[in-house]
Amino acid sequence: MIFRGLRRDRGGKILLNMCISLLALNVIFLVGSIFGSAYEDFDRSQSTHERVWVAGHNQTQVSAAHVDFCTSLTVAVHYLVLSSLAWMLVEAIHMYQVRIRFYLQVNLKKKKF
Repeated sequence: MIFRGLRRDRGGKILLNMCISLLALNVIFLVGSIFGSAYEDFDRSQSTHERVWVAGHNQTQVSAAHVDFCTSLTVAVHYLVLSSLAWMLVEAIHMYQVRIRFYLQVNLKKKKF
C-alpha cells in the first residue's frame, strides 16, 4: 500500500484512521450539499434563512426518496463527526502516553549519572 510507514506503529495507524474519517466526512458533506437541494425554483431574492422556512411550509412538494436521501446523509455526517472526534481523542491519549514515556526515560537517565 502507499502508506507502509504509517502502518508500522500505533501512532501511524491512529493518524491514518483519523485522516480517513475526516476525508469521508468531507466527501459525504460535499455530496449532501451538491445533491441535497430539491428546490430549484426558489426566489433568489430571499435570504437563506427565509428560503429554509418557506421550503418547510409545503411551498414545494418533497419526495419520499429525497427525505430518505437527506436522512441517510444526516446519519452518515453525524456518525463521521463522532468518529473523527473519537479518533482525535485517541490521538491525544496516544501523544500523552508517548510524552510521559519519553520524560520517564529522560528522568531515569539523569538519575543514573
